[in-house]
Amino acid sequence: MEPFDFINRANADYIDQLHEQYRNDPRLVPETWRAFFAGFSLGLQRSELGEVQPSGEYVTPPAIGVFDLVHSYRELGHLVANLDPLGHNRPSHPLLELSNFGLGESDLDRQVGQGSFLGKTDGTLRDLISKLRETYCGTLGVEFINISNKTQRDWLQQRMEPIYNRLPLTKAERKSLLFQIVAAEEFEAYLGRTFQGAKRFGLEGGESFVALMNAMIDHGAAIGGEQFIMSMAHRGRLNTLAHVLNKPYEGRALNAERGNAA
Repeated sequence: MEPFDFINRANADYIDQLHEQYRNDPRLVPETWRAFFAGFSLGLQRSELGEVQPSGEYVTPPAIGVFDLVHSYRELGHLVANLDPLGHNRPSHPLLELSNFGLGESDLDRQVGQGSFLGKTDGTLRDLISKLRETYCGTLGVEFINISNKTQRDWLQQRMEPIYNRLPLTKAERKSLLFQIVAAEEFEAYLGRTFQGAKRFGLEGGESFVALMNAMIDHGAAIGGEQFIMSMAHRGRLNTLAHVLNKPYEGRALNAERGNAA
């Protein structure tokens, strides 16, 4: 268990009650809670006093609301992600409004740091929000805060936020991905023309599945995987046979699958 995971499971009223007891007499609360409240008080003092940077510049540290803002984007960003191909995405979410965090439009150009966000920003609230939206509200939505294991959540954050959820790919890798998707799409178009009216469980709209499977298998092999067991759905099985398992188009396996689908 992480040092302060107990806080996530505690009742808010219970924490308030313990905090009041701590303020009256720290000896009245358990040692773990004393350590927590002591750190919390120190954080408030630093927030009020501010910090002096190595350059000698005095910078007011980020408000607690900035940390809440970062957490809220991690939790709710997928609800306003750009996922609808018809463009009917939700432009905003009421729980992501700045007013919920004690912030406003006048704070956008204020230096607030990064909160707990792991990606680089220029320090302003405006750029922080831009990077949060790029990470959690782009064409890839991520829902992971409900994972109970903090180590797993941290692992995901450490891999998503520094690259803003955009995997850096070489030109050759991009061309390979495009080729796989085009090949999968053209294969579906051919099946549609050749076997009109047949039940072929097409992959239309999900051609990226082929590229995803190939990437998983290639990575698995690179780290020592020797066997990959798939529980294949009906949808896309012909494309998977042809472009993941590399069965020849004229082979018996594909012909048998076409017969079963028909």
